[in-house]
Amino acid sequence: MRTADFDYFLPSSLIAQVPLARREDSRLLVLRRQTGELQHRQFRDIIDLLPSPAVLVFNDSKVIRARLRAQNPRTGGAFEILLLEQNRTNDWWAMVRPGKRAPRGSTLALRSPITGATEITATVLDINVEGHRRLEFHGTPNLLDRLEDLGELPLPPYIERPTGARNPEDDARYQTVYAARPGSVAAPTAGLH
Repeated sequence: MRTADFDYFLPSSLIAQVPLARREDSRLLVLRRQTGELQHRQFRDIIDLLPSPAVLVFNDSKVIRARLRAQNPRTGGAFEILLLEQNRTNDWWAMVRPGKRAPRGSTLALRSPITGATEITATVLDINVEGHRRLEFHGTPNLLDRLEDLGELPLPPYIERPTGARNPEDDARYQTVYAARPGSVAAPTAGLH
């Protein structure tokens, strides 16, 4: 079957603050490619809309607390770190904001949203062409084991929360219903429905 044979489906509640309490009630916009017809449906209808046979692939990884807060120990300047990819234990590629204030060799001191200062630091080892920083973490045997108390869920910008806020509802709602094993730094948006 060619791509042109498929219709397009778009959860139209992507701009909602969080997924609906009954996720299957999310709206679904269906575009019939061959006719250009638009239909407004609900996500629970997707099974009736898929061709037979169809293959669905699910990303069952769970979102980790990949957003960290840090401070320059010399100047007190604040940083936001978003972990992207683990190279090995305590070695991560990350987005760092503001990146210009984190050149190679910089040291950033991690801060806990609960207790403030921590013993964990990150050294900027490298910067790639996208501007991501390769960080080496010190002060903990494995940063992954500390994310529950140090990190924040990396909620998308349309879900507004105060910096460092922990909303227990977000822990459950900003995951797919089939999330099983930790590993994602963001939820697959369409999968939230």
